[in-house]
Amino acid sequence: MTVYIVAPHNLASDVNGLSGQQKNFSAALIIVIATVAFGIVFLVFLWNKRLKFTVDNRTSELKTANEQLKIHDTM
Repeated sequence: MTVYIVAPHNLASDVNGLSGQQKNFSAALIIVIATVAFGIVFLVFLWNKRLKFTVDNRTSELKTANEQLKIHDTM
């Protein structure tokens, strides 16, 4: 006596479908992470540019004030 067990092949097709979905999800997630990273880099560079402008202005003001004090002290 022999017993045959027949397994349906639906599981293999389900696994293929799920692996395809996982590939799509992984690709979309990588794109989202890259977009967010580039956005953060852009904001940091923009903030750095504004900060440099502010520092340059303050440095110029301090140099002018220092020169005026030197002129005032020599009198």
